[in-house]
Amino acid sequence: MIFFALLLFYKVKITIYAFFVIPVVVIAFIFSLGLVLLLATMNVWYRDVAQASSIMTQFWMYLTPVIYPLSLVPDKFMPFYVLNPMVGIVEGFRSALLKGKMPDMTLLGISACISVIIFIVGYSVFKSKEFDFADVI
Repeated sequence: MIFFALLLFYKVKITIYAFFVIPVVVIAFIFSLGLVLLLATMNVWYRDVAQASSIMTQFWMYLTPVIYPLSLVPDKFMPFYVLNPMVGIVEGFRSALLKGKMPDMTLLGISACISVIIFIVGYSVFKSKEFDFADVI
């Protein structure tokens, strides 16, 4: 709600492409849930995961086009760079809301595939270890 209030305050034109935010949010939710399940499971056995995850999140922000446009990434690094699922998510938000155009479906597709894989891995690891949580904690 705050973000949409800021869009109105700064007079950003909201177009029909803003509806593409819905699938981008779903992809971000699937990715986040998978990552949280995986990190939560690891945190039971390795307590330093909680501290390391905050440091890694800061480092990860610089590997994601949050404060710079995707066009600044050299072409030779682009095949590896787009494997970061947050690239498609951030660029999807940027295209749909700020640029008022359709997001790049290739980037969103790559982000969606990687997000689903991370969710499946995180869910599988969590479910296989959840009965051991009480013994370890």
